Amino acid sequence: MSVTAIPKLPYKPTKPYIQPHREAKAMTIVVGLKCQDGVVLCADQQITASGAFKFNECKIHTESMGHTSIVFAYSGLPSLDKEVREKMMRKLDETGISEDYVYQAADEVLTEMGRNYSDMPLQMLIGTTGNPAEVFNEPTLLKFDGRGLHKADSYCLLGVGESALVRFFVEKLYYSWMPIQEAVNLAVYLVRKAEQYIDGCGGPINVSWMECLSLSCQTLPEKDIQNRINLMEKREAIFKKLIIEKPSS
Repeated sequence: MSVTAIPKLPYKPTKPYIQPHREAKAMTIVVGLKCQDGVVLCADQQITASGAFKFNECKIHTESMGHTSIVFAYSGLPSLDKEVREKMMRKLDETGISEDYVYQAADEVLTEMGRNYSDMPLQMLIGTTGNPAEVFNEPTLLKFDGRGLHKADSYCLLGVGESALVRFFVEKLYYSWMPIQEAVNLAVYLVRKAEQYIDGCGGPINVSWMECLSLSCQTLPEKDIQNRINLMEKREAIFKKLIIEKPSS
């Protein structure tokens, strides 16, 4: 009995795999806190690129115009953040910086970039130091979550800040009438905990704040941030005594 041979298919060489280029993205945490006498913004610096290599880059940027300032903090693609900032500042060059003008410029720029059609890989907090023409000027904070732009809530968490761990800490420790330096400490502490326990966060921490009745934005040097972290982490042992251990008689 003869067996019919099955003809071999012609050899087709396999094309080498070429990994598509993907832009670096910011798997980050950004914290925004409103407090008794101002607004605080804080973020880590780690950016994770395609292929899992990482580098550090500041994600809080301050622009000054005359006697006023505007502060941007972002989570997402660095190039989109830069595009938004550059386009907004060109618009604000013509109008000046105020709450209404900043909102209008942000709305126009983000709409032009397509936020009404699909989610953008970008989240932002935009803070202004207030209107110098007003006697009781207060800093304001806007939030863009990838789709909507609105006035920020009492506290805002972007990126991995929406994790259960960070939200637990902020809901237990935050109160809206806290003094601004306590808010700075809390923001730094939240970012530090995210760096320790959530993948994608790391690097130096940046923190900036805007005080009521002030037209400037202030920052804390890295050395002072680390000193505050060290002091707060030494106090963590108190948690055990207050929550877990049996109270003394």
